[in-house]
Amino acid sequence: MINYTKVNSDAKNYTIDRSKRNILLIGKASTSNKNKIIMNPITVTAAKQLYGDSELYEAYKISREITNETNIYTVNCQMYTDFIELIDSLIHYNFDFIVPIDIYLRDTFVNPITNKAINFFAYYLERLGITENRTTLVMTDYESSKYDNIDLYLSDMNKMYNNVYSNNTEILNKYGNNVIFVLNNLINNKYSHVILAAHLSICKFNEYPKDINIPTYYDLDYVDVKNKSFCFYKHHSIAGTTSVEQLHNMSLTDDVYKKVLIDILVKHVVSKLDFNEFSGTLFNPYIKVQIDTKAKKIMKDLSTYAFIDYRIKNIAFVKTDIGVGRIVIDISIVPFSVLETINIFMEV
Repeated sequence: MINYTKVNSDAKNYTIDRSKRNILLIGKASTSNKNKIIMNPITVTAAKQLYGDSELYEAYKISREITNETNIYTVNCQMYTDFIELIDSLIHYNFDFIVPIDIYLRDTFVNPITNKAINFFAYYLERLGITENRTTLVMTDYESSKYDNIDLYLSDMNKMYNNVYSNNTEILNKYGNNVIFVLNNLINNKYSHVILAAHLSICKFNEYPKDINIPTYYDLDYVDVKNKSFCFYKHHSIAGTTSVEQLHNMSLTDDVYKKVLIDILVKHVVSKLDFNEFSGTLFNPYIKVQIDTKAKKIMKDLSTYAFIDYRIKNIAFVKTDIGVGRIVIDISIVPFSVLETINIFMEV
């Protein structure tokens, strides 16, 4: 069970509000207070009391100012081992976004079971995949300000990214849509991934994340990240604002589902299509009508804000063995942001 502790008069005993897209920030506090316990501070004041002056507090403060919502959860992890052990709890929850604050895309540890080095993000993807978890990791890497010039920065990012891909091909082939990588190229701000996750948690399905008022350290453009699944921040000098560009996940398949906003939409629709009451039932015409009726009601509600149109293509029983099978539903939706029709095929 997720623990919610009343830390002061502002804090409340909250359960996860599934009507919101929720963020889990994982980072180090200035103390060991509430170590490895998932919290919802509710207010910036409560977060300061919980975590002191720390990266975890700063990340919460930034996120809360962007979302103005109580959709931000936190975990204090003092050591890398805490981060590794935490996944055993997280696999049971479907946070929309998990943001490790001070663990970079390139970072690895030695898995004691296999005695081989593995990237932290890959370990999380693998463990989350066991339960078919819909969580998206939002990762970043070294700050661009640490490099003497843009060429050195891009060279190192390209080298790092190529290594990550080559070392994790199998995992990314399965779960690459569940991780987003954004360059850390904002001035005096190392929380580019926190900012992105916060904006993604509140942006409408027919809108791109809002521009921010933080300039970039280097003036990057699409040519600088050609053939890479980098999200990056681009500053617009005339408008004086900065936008996130090339909003792709790290899927190895270059299709419409590689677009972050489409992937978020699909996950949102799947999360709403809850057919647990039909699990294990004998499939017959009556049950088919019941599933169809419920699916139409859910999709009609979603069509008021999530997409333009939808069609329930089929509800069927798929035989997997003698006398054994599963009920599946095939739905297509027409999103706001692309011309293609999106197909969702899921087990009931």
